[in-house]
Amino acid sequence: MGLTDRERILKIYQNEPIDQVVFQPRIMYWMTRNHVNVPLARHDPKWTRFDPTIPEEFFGMDPVEIHDALHTSIRYPAETLGLHVFSTRLNSGSEIKSRVTSGEHGEAIVTTETPVGTVREASKVSAAGSSYPIEHMVKTPEDIEVVEYILDHTIFEFNQPGFDLAEEVLEGRGITQSFYNRSPYMRCILNYIGFENTVLMLRRHKNAVEDFMKFMAEWDDAMYDVIVDSPVKLLNFGENIDANLVPPKYFNAYCIPYYNRRIKQLHDAGKFTFIHMDGSMKDLLPFIQEMDFDGIEAATPEPQGDVTVDEIKEALGDKVLVDGIPATLFLPHYSESMLEDTVTRLIDLFGSRLILGVSDELAPNCQIGRFALVSKIVEEKQLQ
Repeated sequence: MGLTDRERILKIYQNEPIDQVVFQPRIMYWMTRNHVNVPLARHDPKWTRFDPTIPEEFFGMDPVEIHDALHTSIRYPAETLGLHVFSTRLNSGSEIKSRVTSGEHGEAIVTTETPVGTVREASKVSAAGSSYPIEHMVKTPEDIEVVEYILDHTIFEFNQPGFDLAEEVLEGRGITQSFYNRSPYMRCILNYIGFENTVLMLRRHKNAVEDFMKFMAEWDDAMYDVIVDSPVKLLNFGENIDANLVPPKYFNAYCIPYYNRRIKQLHDAGKFTFIHMDGSMKDLLPFIQEMDFDGIEAATPEPQGDVTVDEIKEALGDKVLVDGIPATLFLPHYSESMLEDTVTRLIDLFGSRLILGVSDELAPNCQIGRFALVSKIVEEKQLQ
């Protein structure tokens, strides 16, 4: 009897031989936008079905059943099962009050009041159904004090019942792994300040921004104590790295030292780490070996990304590649032979240092019918 995907994943990170590659695509965005979880008889005629290749029997299945039908592994219980193993909450007595209102153009506005000031953020929903920020909390150095107050009254926790249930549901399909708070620099970019304003404030108010990042790093000490004490073995630094947002100058100054400090803590606790780099990455390839991560998630080759499969392999060396197949190759615009060649090349190059998936996620208009081709290649290319 062959190994389970759970066993294979652990062996991959332990750099031990496996029988075949794990195919672990993230499909929840595709599922949600195509309303796959709803039986066809209950579909609203107004709903758009983006993927015409979905087998009828898939409709009404839950995510675990879909993964089983596709013969694929599950990566994150949080997105697939709704089971979060880490979470944050405000502590009691924080005197923090938030209210949500709607703006003139349909944006959701969140106003947060604290004893030291008030901050506001806003977001909109795209045509694809996902939310994106249009206004961040921090506009001036004075706003930083308010965010620090909020963080001072925020607790990071491990959810033991959620972890236990995730392990029970996953069984051999995968292993419970999780992402959590980004690094201080990426929180500035994506959570609190925004890219343009972060760059401007680093020029005009450098000390204030760097002090804010130092504050967040110190707050993270307690967070990592929780993570280290948890039974979670695989930790994803969910950074969403893109060289356009994190050019080498900032990557070297603010990211790599932070990463390696935290990676050491996790390695010392017997855990494995990988980082989510899902954007343009050509300018950052020379720095991958300076990071102590065990793997890189979502590195996206051409024709979707700006690097080739061979360039990714050269940059990663012996690190694990998580994903690797451009999502665009599941679109009808590209031939199935191109998909076949890419998957074959990835397995040939990375072998037992590969957890195959879609970089970054399967889009709603991608064709699930092409998964059979990938599964066939995975099953036929035995590694030992």
